[in-house]
Amino acid sequence: MAPAMTPFHPASLETAIKSLPTGKTRKPSNQQNLEQCKLMEIMQFDCNVVQHKKHKNGMVVCEPIQRVFRRCKDGLMVETTAWEMDV
Repeated sequence: MAPAMTPFHPASLETAIKSLPTGKTRKPSNQQNLEQCKLMEIMQFDCNVVQHKKHKNGMVVCEPIQRVFRRCKDGLMVETTAWEMDV
């Protein structure tokens, strides 16, 4: 399991990735400019069962949730969904 992270505002994402989860600073050679990293995305779904007149067990209604990531050369992968929307 990945170590717990302290939440931060999307505007401070580039600063936040300069530190390792342990709190130590990444080596300068491993610090990445996120805009140069490969942009990737996945689509997830949030599904709920809702009551319906014609279906006694209800219906499953799903809404898509787009999530955006950046994958850098050194293996660093960061979810940037909120950051991409602010940039």
